[in-house]
Amino acid sequence: MAKTSPSPSHPSYPDDAAPVVPSDVNTFEPSVIITGSAGNLHVTTAQGSEVLFVSSGAGQVIPVRVIKVWEDSTVTDSVRIF
Repeated sequence: MAKTSPSPSHPSYPDDAAPVVPSDVNTFEPSVIITGSAGNLHVTTAQGSEVLFVSSGAGQVIPVRVIKVWEDSTVTDSVRIF
């Protein structure tokens, strides 16, 4: 999984990005995500809340740090964390 800590030279930008395979089991370090296509996105936030973003647009940055992208209820492709 990509290292998602801020870059020392540009603290507001992450060091890397990585694809996410939606899973009802796996979690990752708190990260911001971007969707590759339009659809629903079911996530668990860094604070532990489950949220369903309905009709997220293609290329949309989800404005919250997440630790899980659920396979259940997620209907979008090419989810990436950074």
